[in-house]
Amino acid sequence: SSPWYLREGRRFASIEAMIAHYRKHSPSDSCKLKSVVPRRNWLLGKANVHYESRNQLGKGRYSTAYKGSLASGNHRSAVVVKKAIPLKHDSDIAEPSLPAILEEARYLVYRTHQSIVNVIGVECCARPYLVIIEYCPGADLHTHLSKRGKEIGTTERLLYCFEVSLGVAFVHSKNRVVRDLSDKNILISARGELKIDCFGPSALLKRP
Repeated sequence: SSPWYLREGRRFASIEAMIAHYRKHSPSDSCKLKSVVPRRNWLLGKANVHYESRNQLGKGRYSTAYKGSLASGNHRSAVVVKKAIPLKHDSDIAEPSLPAILEEARYLVYRTHQSIVNVIGVECCARPYLVIIEYCPGADLHTHLSKRGKEIGTTERLLYCFEVSLGVAFVHSKNRVVRDLSDKNILISARGELKIDCFGPSALLKRP
């Protein structure tokens, strides 16, 4: 049955549908708001997020990444804005739903680690949905290895393995498994540290 309602007898499949209905049909005077659920600080407003299409960093199956900025008070910080790609009707890829995006963001935003790319928040007031993550100026490991692979010594390679294993171990400690671990999903921070970008449809799976 539909779970959302203000009063018995009229239920809705989603909060959006309920709001749309009562915008046109006011509830009775006896219906009053008793308590408020505060908006999570990781649910960002569109006015706070800025990016331009010319600053594209990369494109994957589900999203396009741009270098952007996030406003907080009078301060703006550099971030990566992931814009969900609208999929064609004949696509064999399942488009990530808003509940799935929110569930993954809610899980990751409170779990920070030095070897995991931090998820800052989500802007989901309207499509396309935006996911805001930490900006790593060193690009991805795949690009780095392609450009400097022959110059990288054994010690540095072992350090790469160690840093990635720290991130994987952290995810495993939270009863999750990284499904899509590749050099293209490993980013390099301003300090030269490797960080796993865990955000993406089914990027994290629950361990059985």
